[in-house]
Amino acid sequence: MQRQPDLFGEDHRTIRHYLTDLLILTGRTEEADRELRLLEQDGSQGGWIQLLRGQYSMRRGDRAAATRACAEALRRDPQLGDTFYDGAGRLVDAGRFDHALFWYESVELMMPDSTSVHYGKGLALAGLGRKAEAIAAFEEYLRSDSTSEWARLARDKMRELRG
Repeated sequence: MQRQPDLFGEDHRTIRHYLTDLLILTGRTEEADRELRLLEQDGSQGGWIQLLRGQYSMRRGDRAAATRACAEALRRDPQLGDTFYDGAGRLVDAGRFDHALFWYESVELMMPDSTSVHYGKGLALAGLGRKAEAIAAFEEYLRSDSTSEWARLARDKMRELRG
């Protein structure tokens, strides 16, 4: 079978990156693995493909491989962590808490020293109704920031969750 030319260029790859992300998120690992291989064949070698490999490993329970892949993703594309952090916030705003949590977890692997990721994870976990985990995430955030406006919002959210 002869491969068809890529009529959409980078836009086509971007769409396939998001498709693969959704396949991984929904646990469709065989399809995700196939898409990852196709992306690699098509020349996707940047940070995105490494991040997707990391998410794939995370979903399969291989945290060590996920951590290595996510660190490599950030090395290849230093803006990727911020891009996914911002995207996760937009997913929270849209009520897509499961997807947002998955992205925050990816950011956490890329940028393990980030403290603000805990605040975002708290919001996503609260949206999923996982109150105890959300409170723990907010408490983790407050260990690094106890005085800002975000800290006040975290405390308010914790009070709301505790009822």
